[in-house]
Amino acid sequence: NQQIEEALVPLRSAIALDARLAEAHYMLGVCLRERAETEEARQALTRALEISPTFAAVREELVNLYEAAGRRREAIEQLEALAALEPTHPERLVNVGIAYANWGRTDAAVLTLARAADRFPDEPSVRTALGRVWLAEAERDGDPVALEKALEALQPSASSPTASGETLTLLGRALLLSEQPRLAERTLVEAARRPPANPVTFRHLADAAER
Repeated sequence: NQQIEEALVPLRSAIALDARLAEAHYMLGVCLRERAETEEARQALTRALEISPTFAAVREELVNLYEAAGRRREAIEQLEALAALEPTHPERLVNVGIAYANWGRTDAAVLTLARAADRFPDEPSVRTALGRVWLAEAERDGDPVALEKALEALQPSASSPTASGETLTLLGRALLLSEQPRLAERTLVEAARRPPANPVTFRHLADAAER
């Protein structure tokens, strides 16, 4: 759009004056990505990262570019770098674990999330992510061990009065899979009360009620 076009001129001028301006390369990359000039955007963002390796926002943009291009290995490398840069942020390790799971690398996902659980034992999002990975494997392969591990990961977080609707929905699905429809129904009713409402929750709740 017009605003992006207008931003490109001063950004390129700034880079011409000082090629070491990481922020200018970053903003140029963002603008080029908005124009769907993917390779040029990647080059600008890569240059910004060469200048400033700890520039987290640059790595986040590269993750998005690589994921959109199906370049999963490069995306995960950036996610792992972000986790190393911000070791006190549990969501960084969660993102790595979920990326591995989406890639079909369940083993790497579990190892990453188990490491996160050891480092952040009181962080519900870590156990929720671990439960999601184990549940996906249980649903895909009918693996009772994976189902048991999903329940073990989800139940402590779900018992908290501040448990998220996502955690409760995942637990409800796991309980349905373990042939506990009454307990699943109670869990899913509670999940449905937690905003934001998720249509998936009501679908599983209907299944539990029918059973």
